[in-house]
Amino acid sequence: MRSLLVTTGYPWPADTGGKLRTRCIAEGLAGLGPLDVFVLGGSEPAGGPDDPLPLSRLGWAAPTPQRERPVDLAKWLICSRRPRELSCRDGEQAGSAFGRWVRGRSYDLIWFAGVESLLTLGGEVSGRRILDLWDLEDHKINGELSVRGMHAPQSGGWRRRARRTQLRVNRRRWRRTQTAAVARVDAVAVCSGVDAERLGAEHSFVVPNGYPTPPVPLGRASAGAPPTVSFVGDLTYLPNLDAAHHLALDVAPELRARIDGVQIRLVGRSHSARRLQDPPRVVVTGHVDDLDEELATADVAAVPIRFGGGTRLKVLEAFAHRIPVVSTGIGAEGLGARDGRELLLADTPADFAAACARVLTDDGLRAALADAGQALHQAQFTPHRVATRVAEVVRSVLVDRG
Repeated sequence: MRSLLVTTGYPWPADTGGKLRTRCIAEGLAGLGPLDVFVLGGSEPAGGPDDPLPLSRLGWAAPTPQRERPVDLAKWLICSRRPRELSCRDGEQAGSAFGRWVRGRSYDLIWFAGVESLLTLGGEVSGRRILDLWDLEDHKINGELSVRGMHAPQSGGWRRRARRTQLRVNRRRWRRTQTAAVARVDAVAVCSGVDAERLGAEHSFVVPNGYPTPPVPLGRASAGAPPTVSFVGDLTYLPNLDAAHHLALDVAPELRARIDGVQIRLVGRSHSARRLQDPPRVVVTGHVDDLDEELATADVAAVPIRFGGGTRLKVLEAFAHRIPVVSTGIGAEGLGARDGRELLLADTPADFAAACARVLTDDGLRAALADAGQALHQAQFTPHRVATRVAEVVRSVLVDRG
């Protein structure tokens, strides 16, 4: 079988959740036969992956960015029917480039990673289609609207009211756009059963996220000095930025009252999160070239996520490395991890701090959580298991709708 993967980013280096998912999908498709990959976005890659994927062809084209002015927001609110994130790019040139690239070629299956890739390029190629919705954008906006004290750049008065109005409009448009996209494909892949239930599409399949098994897990048996609670994530992504503020401003004071000298480390690309820097109590690292150094000193992997979509790779990463996890319910959603077995769940600042304190002071609890988390990762969330699931879904789509 010949397949085509259309994605919005190169699956290398596999250093983000989206790239890790794309890599697993590509490996699953390549195991079934020749695989072409077309990247919507970016430019010609400077180099390939360290561990090359067995690709037959690689193509790319970038949508034309639209310069945004204040008047454009008003036009979007009044005139557009597209979600905000899709209205700032013109995909006509990218679509033409893709059409030339696929001309004369036929595929048994096309896997579209994300709504944008389907809406921009889906009209240029035929074959059985699977749409991968790793996030349900309308649900993510629901969560953002429900979080009180949201630490957004525009934080008060009329600006906050305007922000909420924009979010409500964008939520409606994402719902309409997702519904239309789902109707255009033969199957939809989502990260978890929770998202499948939310989507409500009869032709949806669960394809979980995956994280590689490290050669040597980096978690340690006892807390170090100073004891360290780490949050790892791209802090330019709003759910992660909100979580970083929640951890540093709401949870950390409660935790310092319980554990003297505890350090909070916020690890990942950041801009506005820099204002949280308060060494040695709170350290904002920015981008780090070697994440292993941070994981090796993380005594607790904190996941204080209050809204978002899909499932969190940072939880799987901690499980794989035997680092005990404390998470909100939303942060661990969709993974099947149980409170008190694979991790500890807590949703208020006081409860989250108390759970972190337990993990930092109880080596027996640390070992039990690490054992159970690692076992869950190995049983369900390795790249091999994800690739196997991709192959199952593809075969089902081709047989049932062939």
